[in-house]
Amino acid sequence: RLAESLTAAKPLGAQHEEQSAAEAVQLIQRIGESIAWAYGQRQQPGLGEAFAQPFVDRRLRDRLKALLADARGMRRDVHSRVAAQVLQTIHILLQATPADSTLFCNLTAGWYLNDVAATRLDFRDNEDLLPLWMTVVKDIATMLSKENLMLFFDPSSPTPFPIFTEAVRFYHHPVSQVRTHVQALSLEIFFKLQ
Repeated sequence: RLAESLTAAKPLGAQHEEQSAAEAVQLIQRIGESIAWAYGQRQQPGLGEAFAQPFVDRRLRDRLKALLADARGMRRDVHSRVAAQVLQTIHILLQATPADSTLFCNLTAGWYLNDVAATRLDFRDNEDLLPLWMTVVKDIATMLSKENLMLFFDPSSPTPFPIFTEAVRFYHHPVSQVRTHVQALSLEIFFKLQ
């Protein structure tokens, strides 16, 4: 419901929008942390899968992508805060979820991560948003291999390899840390595909 109220076509009152955004950010954060905690419980090996299954069934990834991509009806600063938490949660899920888990397979299926990398975000209102986006793209590049390239290369898309093409847009960024991140990401991709 929070995602629907945030992306509703009708404009919300500023106070209601702030409250909805704060609730959404907190909920997204709790979901990511809880899933990471459940997969980290080594003494209960099936807990992570059992805990994450309802999120797979309810299409968590699609709801996160909708919050990341759809800013209709949201002020730019509010969308920026929500998008930052979505990226942080995707980062947490990619780091904490085992590669053989249902949730990880769900996150890597159907060019979902390409869509995340290709999402056009407004980095002006939140100085943490670009580094978070770069971190998620780096996570994706780290997962890349010759065997799973088909998960990240969509020849029918206008940007067939967004983890590279989207990152390279920031090659001449005025901040040296961003340029360094782009260079490291490019090298990571080239190394994996050689």
